[in-house]
Amino acid sequence: YLYGVFERPVRMYRGIISNGSVRDEAHHDESRSFAGGFNYSSVGLGLPFYAAFLSPRSWGRDYADWIEAYEHVSGMHVLGEDLAMADNRITLHPSENDQHGLPIPCLHLDDHANDIAMKSYACRKGTELLEAAGATRVFQSPPLPVSHNMGTSRMSAEPEDGVVNRWGQSHEIPNLFVSDGSVFTSSMAGNPTLTIVALVLRQAAYIIEIMRSNQL
Repeated sequence: YLYGVFERPVRMYRGIISNGSVRDEAHHDESRSFAGGFNYSSVGLGLPFYAAFLSPRSWGRDYADWIEAYEHVSGMHVLGEDLAMADNRITLHPSENDQHGLPIPCLHLDDHANDIAMKSYACRKGTELLEAAGATRVFQSPPLPVSHNMGTSRMSAEPEDGVVNRWGQSHEIPNLFVSDGSVFTSSMAGNPTLTIVALVLRQAAYIIEIMRSNQL
């Protein structure tokens, strides 16, 4: 997230949470230091979320200044592709169990060098964008502990390369279908919701077809 303080009140908490997008950087450009692209989306935050997202700098005069400037702040966030890495995965702990006696999940996530280069470029250009719009100060928040989790049950033509086929149908279990963002082979420069909806509608039509023909 990037926040800019403006001379006149902005009141970003009014209206739609995210009502604008800048996609000039969404496509691959060989002149940049990374592959792929990203986009900026405007963001409107209520005061509790805004205060939380400024963390971990949640103390001191500087933090208080940003809270006091709340009505004059405009925010935007960066959406870019995280390159798929084989070692980024969720596994089951070999010895630790939860209250139900089941192995707890272990999340391993590292940033690819390409992701780091993209974020650095996006924050630099985003700062320039806010300043060009009249921001007198710009703040970059730390990475948030939230994400659109994708790619853990990726699509593939062959079983050895993924978990499901083009219809989201498990390669190993014919009557098991996966219907969320985990079937993506990678992320993208945008929210995945509408693409997930499109895939699910397509999948539902396929399930009806194979059930009618007694293939399932």
